[in-house]
Amino acid sequence: MSKTTWRNLQPMNNDKPILAVIAGLTLAATGSTALAAPTQIRVVWDHDPAHEAIIAFSEGSGGSPYLLWGDSTDENSWENTAYQKSYTFDGSLRSYFVRLSDLQPGADYYFRACDSKGCGDRFWFTTAQDNAADLTFIAGGDSRSNPTARRQGNRLVSKVRPQFVLFGGDLTDDNRASEVDEWLDNWTETYSNDVIDGVDYKRVYPLVPTVGNHEDNDQTFICKVFGVDANKDGSCTLEDTYFAFTIGGGQARFYTLNTEFRNSGYEAEWREQMDWLKADLASDGSGVTWRMTQYHKPMFPRTTSKPSKYDKMYEWAQPFYTYKMNLSFESDSHLVKYTWPVVPDNGGYAQAAAGTLYVGEGSWGAPTRSADRYANWIIDQDSFAQLKIVQFSGDEVLVRTARFSGEGDVTGLSKAQRDSDPLALPSGLNLWKPQTVGEVMKLTRSGDGLTQVDGGSDPGDPGDPGDGGSSTVAAGQDVTVGSDGFYNNGNDVYADGSDGGQELRALLSWDLSAIPADASVDSVELALQVVNSSSGEYSVYAGSTGWSEKGADWSAASQTGVKVGIFTPSSKGGVSIRLNEEGRRLVQGWISGEEANNGLIIASMGTSDGVDFVSREGGQAAKLIVAHQSGDDSSGRGSKSLSSDQDVSVGSQGRRRNTRRLEADGSDGGQELRVLMHWNLSDLPAQARVTSVKAEFSIVDPSSGSYSLYPAKGDWSESAAQWSDADTSSGKVATFTPSNNGSLSVNLGAAGVELVQSWLSGAPNNGLVLSSDGTSNGVDIESRESSRAPKLIVEYEL
Repeated sequence: MSKTTWRNLQPMNNDKPILAVIAGLTLAATGSTALAAPTQIRVVWDHDPAHEAIIAFSEGSGGSPYLLWGDSTDENSWENTAYQKSYTFDGSLRSYFVRLSDLQPGADYYFRACDSKGCGDRFWFTTAQDNAADLTFIAGGDSRSNPTARRQGNRLVSKVRPQFVLFGGDLTDDNRASEVDEWLDNWTETYSNDVIDGVDYKRVYPLVPTVGNHEDNDQTFICKVFGVDANKDGSCTLEDTYFAFTIGGGQARFYTLNTEFRNSGYEAEWREQMDWLKADLASDGSGVTWRMTQYHKPMFPRTTSKPSKYDKMYEWAQPFYTYKMNLSFESDSHLVKYTWPVVPDNGGYAQAAAGTLYVGEGSWGAPTRSADRYANWIIDQDSFAQLKIVQFSGDEVLVRTARFSGEGDVTGLSKAQRDSDPLALPSGLNLWKPQTVGEVMKLTRSGDGLTQVDGGSDPGDPGDPGDGGSSTVAAGQDVTVGSDGFYNNGNDVYADGSDGGQELRALLSWDLSAIPADASVDSVELALQVVNSSSGEYSVYAGSTGWSEKGADWSAASQTGVKVGIFTPSSKGGVSIRLNEEGRRLVQGWISGEEANNGLIIASMGTSDGVDFVSREGGQAAKLIVAHQSGDDSSGRGSKSLSSDQDVSVGSQGRRRNTRRLEADGSDGGQELRVLMHWNLSDLPAQARVTSVKAEFSIVDPSSGSYSLYPAKGDWSESAAQWSDADTSSGKVATFTPSNNGSLSVNLGAAGVELVQSWLSGAPNNGLVLSSDGTSNGVDIESRESSRAPKLIVEYEL
């Protein structure tokens, strides 16, 4: 369609939000849904989302497509608007587009896509607010070649119910019509099903697309498939591949940029985009509170499978700093990362108290890559399928990373829940817990408008623990020593049972002086960044003698104290080892001064399959994450993380096991297995009023089956427990599906609160029973004999 034709379709009356009307089409023709009606509905934002939206759909079997739409569910009042543009992508995928304008901000709109054969399903969407407000959106990219994982991410969108979705490019592998057609079919799983005024509707979430390198064969797919025309010139050109819009009346401005102009032949387009970016940041960008951007190629990829730096992308670093870009969403590498706030420095980044923060890097279904390139400005990095859930909450921005694994266990929000709380999140989300910042990274703005991490801390600074919480401390010393005189103090630290004829051990130590001496330690985790994995087991011991990095030798590592943890570093990336009760007491003693702080020793348990992890010199020092409470409960609120003091597996035919693994199964070798667990509550104040209870398990053999927790009815001991002790005739406390390895948190809800409160009030505390709901797909969890005992996390008020 020519520019002239497009412009002729613009509204002549600006008081009425309708672009064009097809004469002769009536609402009476739409009484029922037609199977051949237009499909693959998508809503797209590119210009002014408080007042405009693009409705895009793929052709059905009829002709003369049009849109019926309105601001209520009364279809008799709906407008009838013809499509204004149509493009055929890659020779066969034809899409139609209607740009609705003059819409009301923060309003719900309802519509159906129709053609001469009938109308499709009923949909609705919400425009952006024109004043600052709390809201939730999603960011991610790289869905590419794995439809299974891609669809998991899509279903998470449906369950989270975000205001909109930023998508950072590489939708498919080859950008062919057949692939994009499948992608659009998969995208329908982002819809949420609602009943409004007694009628079925699907909520569709506005999408903001980006060009990736796998769309390089036709970058104009962004307008041919999604209708993007941010400059509203009516044509589909490379100018449509970068744009910006503002939400919340100045709350935030979002920039979508094209990294494919870095390639030869696009020099003019690169300059034009750069000039536009600087000009917009200086004008429209200067009047907003937050500035955020999405683009495909990262400046500094976190995988060695990619170049260490994309120079063209780095050309944005200085304008980002100058004009105070707050948050950048990068893709392409198929992994996960958070940086600290950084500023450009001599061709790289320098960590700063305030700067631009970068997160990424893709993995919405594309094959993941190892996060194996390190820098001291990285908070944490890992590799798994994921998307970002980002929220504006008052003056803060909250960033979470949701794993796709466990998506089936997520209970989606209802329309009523989202309507009542713009910051509500579904239960059961499998959230990443990066070092230092935890599940929720809180961002604030400095006095000059740059980004700060609130509550996080520099890797070498344990931060201000306040009245309690978590302090993350990076190793101040780390070194490798060998039984035959080997010594290394480089970018990596090693441990190995036999390397060149000698054993290697790692020595690590931390300065914990910033944690208050009266702090009560709840739990301790050791976090390592593994660069050479091992299938063998390693132990963590208390050091028994003092040492220094420069003068350490085998004598400091050969004499070990108490064992505080065991782990198998079977994959590269972040590894977290929860120290056992001996480890918690050890660190408690270091903090109080009752124990000499000789650090920790990592040693092979016999394996000659060595492990390497990044040292402080390499930029990702081993971290000690100490969860603690202040000693006086002066805040009136508290939280305790309690490790089981007894746990055992029992079977219906007399089996009893008290090893490092606890097993539950509906049928294992002809008998049912259940788990008994007990926690000592003496650390909780007697007058505590319990407000929340969670159980936390370390899953080592997952199950697709359902399991429940019950109050144990009788007194039992680990050494003499019997099947009768695992009776489940009392009402269940919680039900869950342990579908993934790793840490699993189970909210015990009101029943759990009532149960633990009764224990504190003097009722018999017999612990909990873990039992199969009928499945014979067993689950194994770590016991107190391992380094990750079952936990009971109790929050309370005084």
